Amino acid sequence: PPPRMAAFSLARDASEARARSPVSGPSRSRRPPSGSPAASEEAVEVRPGAALPQVPRLHCEAVQAAVTFQQECGLSCEFLRHYCETLDLDSVSHLEIQVDSAVQSIETIGEHLRNLRQLKLTDSSVLSIRDFGTDLQHLEVLWLSRCGLQDLGGVASAFPALREFYAPFNDIADLSPLCGHDFLEVLDIESNAVTDLDEVAALQSCPRLRELTLSGNAVMRSTTREVVLQMLPQLGVLDDVPAGEDPLEHSAASFDRAALGLEEEDDLFLDDV
Repeated sequence: PPPRMAAFSLARDASEARARSPVSGPSRSRRPPSGSPAASEEAVEVRPGAALPQVPRLHCEAVQAAVTFQQECGLSCEFLRHYCETLDLDSVSHLEIQVDSAVQSIETIGEHLRNLRQLKLTDSSVLSIRDFGTDLQHLEVLWLSRCGLQDLGGVASAFPALREFYAPFNDIADLSPLCGHDFLEVLDIESNAVTDLDEVAALQSCPRLRELTLSGNAVMRSTTREVVLQMLPQLGVLDDVPAGEDPLEHSAASFDRAALGLEEEDDLFLDDV
């Protein structure tokens, strides 16, 4: 290009470069070296359009220490006092916790919490009832949902006062250990591995059993609701439906009640508005 056009082009490029460069001169402050006390105390100024500073990754030493403590000490007296937030473990009547009986002894629960009435171990790993030992003599309600439970052996001696047993979504196939349990009133074994009707018949020797949940087991695909109710005349509720009601009619009525409840809630909401 001609000399005058070339000079103009160079001047324009230099002007644009200065516009894109950070502000220079006395108003620009120098940032102290990284790691210095001044750097840690300096407030971070974020200009519009500038990239936000990266948040450093947090360490998990505290969480790891808690997990390690529980695995190393197990369910010790010290751990349970800390977990239950009391020094008097005899006053604890309800415990909800997740455990793994393969790596820690759960027998200590009964050793340290002798007055426990309710125990909830949902989503734990407990393969056998025998892992509990025989010290939970006053336990009345037990939740073992999704625990991989397979063996009910020793349940009568482990929990002689048990009234409600919720163990859905496990691998229980043998119900004979429940024979003769005098206080069992509610049994939930939904979606387990019960295939033989003789296992259901074993519950005839549970005189107080009034609620049973069997849905999701293979045995219910080879028999009918009526057969189970005839086999267990002490039942008042089977699969959440009263013994004297039709399941379809009960479901429809439950749906209507739920819809009515929603309408009442809407009316209350409108009244409040």
